[in-house]
Amino acid sequence: MDEAKQLEQAPGILSTSLFAVQPWLDVPDIGFSALAVVDGPERAPSASEALRRIVRTAWEARHRFDAELLDVDDAIRRALALDGGPIVLSESADGTGAGSPGDSAAVLARLLALGVQERCLVSVVDAPAVAAAIAAGVGTEITVPVGGTLDPRYSTPVEITGRVRVISDGRFVFSGSEFTGTEGRMGRAAVIQAGSISVLVMEQPAFTIDPAYYRSVGLEPRDAKIVVVKSALQFRDNYGPFAREMWVVDTSGPSTANLGRLTWEHIPRPLFPFDDDFPLTIAP
Repeated sequence: MDEAKQLEQAPGILSTSLFAVQPWLDVPDIGFSALAVVDGPERAPSASEALRRIVRTAWEARHRFDAELLDVDDAIRRALALDGGPIVLSESADGTGAGSPGDSAAVLARLLALGVQERCLVSVVDAPAVAAAIAAGVGTEITVPVGGTLDPRYSTPVEITGRVRVISDGRFVFSGSEFTGTEGRMGRAAVIQAGSISVLVMEQPAFTIDPAYYRSVGLEPRDAKIVVVKSALQFRDNYGPFAREMWVVDTSGPSTANLGRLTWEHIPRPLFPFDDDFPLTIAP
């Protein structure tokens, strides 16, 4: 970007643009592109060479953009080994702001399997679980499957037994650095307390970037050891001031940063990151 901006200062270069493209597009015509608009054909050769230099720079730096993803079990164990909290685990593969359904219970399943005894906050979109909690009523213990209701390709349900602590209309007000003062809606919602894990189930996806999301149902992230969000980046602004650590975990889902987890049918090959050791070809 810095080189592209500098190029705009050259005589006859009217504008430059970089197109890094959305990496989840399974289409034939995809790749990294650089574009310059020039004032007359005589400027084209020098602009073309500058653009080629920019593209080569991007290629040489490609590994600097690799997402750092942690194995879920490793992340949980590392979190438990640290003093204090909260440790925020981002399940970006199920990011509701990226178009994923929010119905993954992958981290919840591992918290249960590892027998975590410290306070954890997890959210899952699961309308049937909400209905079961409402039917049972506050204070009632229920056993219910959670997760995998919207996109079973990437998520499977996990059965939990817990007490219904809260029933809510699912409305909350964003109070952080983004969407401040606007209302978020998760449909009807309920909190099921499964041991040390507070499971917030809701009828529809909502942005999980703001602690107000949990606070609206009486759950305080500052008091938890592990907090699970479904956002790749935006949560950092709001959780950063008080989180002990913030890590992205490697789970399945349509918005995963681990592109090798997805099925591809139309992309051209070779193509990074699926392929790496091949000669760089820069199209005119």
